[in-house]
Amino acid sequence: MRSFGFGVFACAALFVACSDDHSDFATRPSDRSSSSVCEDCDDGLSSSVSSSSSAESSSSAKSSSSSAESSSSSVTLATPCKTETEDNCEYGELTDDRDGKKYKTVKIGDQWWMAENLNYETGSNFCFSYGDTNCVKYGRLYAWGDAMDSAGTWSMNGKGCGRFGKDCSPIYPVRGICPNGWHLPDTTEWATLFAAVGGREIAGKKLKSMSGWYDYKGEKGGGTDDFGFSALPAGLLGDDGYYDEGEDAYFWSSMHRGNLSAYDVFLCNQRDAVSTTVSYDNIDAPVSVRCVKDDVPGQTAQFSSSSAKSSSSVTPQSSSSVTPLSSDSETSVSSSSSVTLATPCKTKSEDNCEYVKLVDVRDGQAYKTVKIGDQWWMAENLNFRTDSSFCYNDSAEYCEKYGRLYMWGAASSACPSGWHLPDTTEWKTLINAVGGQSTAGNVLKSMSGRNSSDNGTDDFGFSALPTGYRNEDGDYFGEGSDPDFWSSTENGNSYAYHMDLGSGDYAYLGCIYKVDGFPVRCIQD
Repeated sequence: MRSFGFGVFACAALFVACSDDHSDFATRPSDRSSSSVCEDCDDGLSSSVSSSSSAESSSSAKSSSSSAESSSSSVTLATPCKTETEDNCEYGELTDDRDGKKYKTVKIGDQWWMAENLNYETGSNFCFSYGDTNCVKYGRLYAWGDAMDSAGTWSMNGKGCGRFGKDCSPIYPVRGICPNGWHLPDTTEWATLFAAVGGREIAGKKLKSMSGWYDYKGEKGGGTDDFGFSALPAGLLGDDGYYDEGEDAYFWSSMHRGNLSAYDVFLCNQRDAVSTTVSYDNIDAPVSVRCVKDDVPGQTAQFSSSSAKSSSSVTPQSSSSVTPLSSDSETSVSSSSSVTLATPCKTKSEDNCEYVKLVDVRDGQAYKTVKIGDQWWMAENLNFRTDSSFCYNDSAEYCEKYGRLYMWGAASSACPSGWHLPDTTEWKTLINAVGGQSTAGNVLKSMSGRNSSDNGTDDFGFSALPTGYRNEDGDYFGEGSDPDFWSSTENGNSYAYHMDLGSGDYAYLGCIYKVDGFPVRCIQD
C-alpha cells in the first residue's frame, strides 16, 4: 500500500520530537511527490456533507423525477465550560463493571468522552516507569493490539489486530479494551472532537490539562482545558524505556495502516495544535487510551450487555451505518435489523453479479451499475462533463476509458438524479460488505489495466480502474496505478476524504486537497 505522507509526531528513540514549527516533523515518503496530498491534514471536520444528486435508470434501479435531494450533517461546536476558577462542564460517571473502577466522563459537542485515561489492568499493559502510582495518575499504557482487544475477549471487532504483525480487518466501532458501552475511537471520531473544540490548530491547547505539562521556551506548556477533557502528558514506553512524561500525550485510534502501523493522536507541550499521526512500525509501543461512548450521532452500533449471534449478516444502528459480523463471531449489538453481506459473484470465467443499466438523462450516457450487499453502485466512473472536471492528460480518449477527473466541489454535485457522491460511512459500508479493510482493495479492483501485476480479482463487479489523478497545477500522474475516488465528507476547509484502493490488498479512507482531480463513483439514493 502506498503512503500519503502523514507526519509522524512522536519522541525519543522511536519517534521524532515535537517542535514549535513543522520543520522537524518526519513524514513518510510519498510516491505522489508532485501532487497536492496533504502531509499534515487538518483533522478538524468543519462539516460533513452528503451531497445527493440524481438518478434515472432504464430498468429496476430506482428512478426519480424529482429534484435532487441533499442531506447534510455538521459537527456540533462545543461551548467552553471550564476556566481556572469555574468548572461548568457536563460530567458523568462511568463504572467499569470488569473491575469496579470509576471514571469521570464529559460531554463535548455531541460526544461523550472519558475525561480520564483508561486504567484497566491486563497482563500486558504498563504504568509509566513501572510505578503503580503513575497508573493512578495517568492510567495505563497499552500496545495497539491490547487497545484493540486482539484476543477477542470483549468483542470480535478487533480480533487479531496487532498480534504478531498480522493483517486484520477491524469491524467498526471497535470496543477494544474499553468498558462496556464505550469503544476505542476511530480517526473520524477524533476529528469530530477536534472540530467541536475549534479546529486542529488550537485543539491541543483546548484539550490539554492546565497543569502537569512542562513549560517550553518561557511559554506555558499546558492547556486551558476549556472543555474538561484534561489530557495528561503520560508519555510512552519505547524499546529503551519510558519517554516524554510531562511533554507529550499519545492516544490510540482504532484505525490501522498496514500490518505494523496504526493511527494515534498526539499532543505536545511545544505547540497548540493536535495531530492524527501514524506510528510507523511501532504498534507495540504502549500509549494511552481514551474511550468514547457508543450510540452517539454517526456511530454504527452500540454494545449492550447481552450477546447476539450472527451468521451472515451485518447489523446496523441506522440504515446508512453497518457493522458486519463474521459467521463464527459473537458480539453484542443494539439493533435487530440486518444487511446481507455481499456474495462474490465474478471470476475470470464467469460473471453472475446483479447489474442494471443507468441512463443519465442529462447527456444520454449509459452506465453499468451493480448491487453489492444492500447498496447499488455505479460499476463505471462518472463521465458527466462539468466545470472543474477534466480528462486525463486533457485527452478525450481517457474520458471514454476512465471517466472524468473532478475537483471536489464539482464532484459534490455531479451525480445523476437519484444517485449521489458517497460519504465516508457509505464507503465503509462497502468495505465491510466485501470482507473488510485488509482485502477490499484486491476484491474491488479490476482484473486488468495496471502497469504492474497488481491487478485485483473484481469479485463483486465494482471494477475499479487505475485512473490516475490531476493535481492543482494541472499536471497528471498515476495512470495505470492505483484508483482513488472522492467522498462527500469534508476534512476542514481545504481537504476532503477519498477512498484509496492502493497497491496490494488494502482499502482505506484518507484526506486530500479538494482542488485535486479524482474520479467519481456514485451510489444510489
